[in-house]
Amino acid sequence: MNKFDQLDSILEREYDVEIKHSQEGWGCGYDPKYVSMVDMWAKGEIEDIPQIIRIPAGVVYNASEFLRTSQEQAISDIGHEIRYILSTNLFNFRNGQREVFRAGYDPTSFVCLYAVFENIRLDKEVGFGAFEKKRFNERLNRIKPKYPHHLYLAYMYKSFYQEQFDIPSDIKKHANDTRHSFDEALKDIPEAYNILMESIWPRYRQLVELSQDIRLIELILKELDKHSGRITTDIVGKLNTEHVSFFESLKKANLIDKVIIDKSKAILKQIPDWMVAYARQIVRMEMIEQDALFFREFLPKVLEAEIEHRGFLSFIIKPWEESMASGSSSKSGRSDSKNNDGNGSSSLGKDQTKAYNEIRNSVIVVSEILKRNISKLFPTEDSLFEGKYHTGKHINTNALATEIASKSGRIFQRRIAGNEIPVFFSFLLDISSSMRKEDKLINAIKSLILISEVLSDLKLDFSISLFNEEYFILKDFKTPYKQIIADILNISPQKSTNLGLAIEEERRHIDDFQRKTHKRGVFVLFSDGEPTKGMKKEELSSYVNLLKLEIPIVAISVGKAGESIREIFGKNTLIVNSINNLPMAFGRIIQQQLSKFMRR
Repeated sequence: MNKFDQLDSILEREYDVEIKHSQEGWGCGYDPKYVSMVDMWAKGEIEDIPQIIRIPAGVVYNASEFLRTSQEQAISDIGHEIRYILSTNLFNFRNGQREVFRAGYDPTSFVCLYAVFENIRLDKEVGFGAFEKKRFNERLNRIKPKYPHHLYLAYMYKSFYQEQFDIPSDIKKHANDTRHSFDEALKDIPEAYNILMESIWPRYRQLVELSQDIRLIELILKELDKHSGRITTDIVGKLNTEHVSFFESLKKANLIDKVIIDKSKAILKQIPDWMVAYARQIVRMEMIEQDALFFREFLPKVLEAEIEHRGFLSFIIKPWEESMASGSSSKSGRSDSKNNDGNGSSSLGKDQTKAYNEIRNSVIVVSEILKRNISKLFPTEDSLFEGKYHTGKHINTNALATEIASKSGRIFQRRIAGNEIPVFFSFLLDISSSMRKEDKLINAIKSLILISEVLSDLKLDFSISLFNEEYFILKDFKTPYKQIIADILNISPQKSTNLGLAIEEERRHIDDFQRKTHKRGVFVLFSDGEPTKGMKKEELSSYVNLLKLEIPIVAISVGKAGESIREIFGKNTLIVNSINNLPMAFGRIIQQQLSKFMRR
């Protein structure tokens, strides 16, 4: 085993993520089924996603950087990048850029601040050691910061290592005044972003403005020597001899301070506003470049990034493919048997597989949240408990005197191994021709895939039936969900609506299952309007009222058409304002009904 194979093995054991060395650079990839969600999170479209989705499936590091490096230093440097991508909040990177841009500042100025803070946080976690100090000083030597907001960040970073760093006194005052806020942010990571924006940004932005003023003066100084074909040359042409002499004298100045800046601004007030505004636009573009040169040393190396329109930094999220993993299987803890079979539906064609993955990815966040919330409803089970009581506590028999007195111990519920949770769901979906309108069909399919993913993982029995003027059972209670994915994707709305027939048939279906299992059930129906065949509304309403005595019924509808469904199902009707909210509505009903069941 060579040096880098050993490094891979050590890092994999420490971080539980697949690690590979490469001669081509750094990188990381995410589980393909989570890529779209991570991308939305990184773009600021979703504020939070489950932790399992945030963690990449694998990381690649550039082996050529560590050819002459000790193993300890390599582990520290690579580990820093792994911890960075495992723990950083990509949403904050994007959200902060949006906030400062709305306030009139370049998005890249926030990236500099947040990226440096994240590196300080990571170094603090390992105690600001010698390897971390060496890494930071190497970065600083490459950057050679000269603009006030960059000097402020470099000084702040240095201060945590208790090292001297000479900067102008006014910048040092900003740093010393905000040091306490930095410390508070490092102590309270969940609130760190808010502390940065509320306590540090107001002082930091003053330095950003100062940097732009200095850059504008530098631009004018360059134009004094040559014609660059830019509007600043015309500005120079409008300066009188005294003003030109003033700017010429600045070429020998070691430092452009506030006095010089104020005098320069006074001179520029004599220039047409549109000229100065255009020059400042050039300055902003150049400051974005300067910011990029600075923060590239502090961004996660494993994530590719690009500067978009108006200076927004965007991370490029990629899947962890076999080519990146050199043909090896993932060791990230997520390549269990459930994931090893791809999407679990080998009978699907290529186009169907793509469509299914897109739909599943679009609801994966809701699915994970639902599964997490629902799992909390059930008590911890213990199939080995023996005794006459159904519930109780585990007690440490070696500490009875304290455990009994303090009523400590883990609450659990006795359960005989092999028993199932005695509840089921029955879903009845309208697929009449009216479902072709708007996005009703695709959102109905999303809803079916969402509830199927959640209930299958929770090992709860459920069935799916469809109706128009006829009635069909798409999935019986014991049919594996993976077997009917193709049928879900092939649903085609047609014909009229016979709601009465569908409810009667579904009732028989439910009764038959209840007689066999003695389980309690929940009947959930979705329809987008009133019936056009069979029983009329009044007759249907009476029939539904009788059925409610036997089983809980919840009806879902959308928009104004939902009022006709409410007339039939009464207060047990949920009307969503937008069809796009349909999957969330189904998820909410599942959680609410299970919560009611557990309280009985």
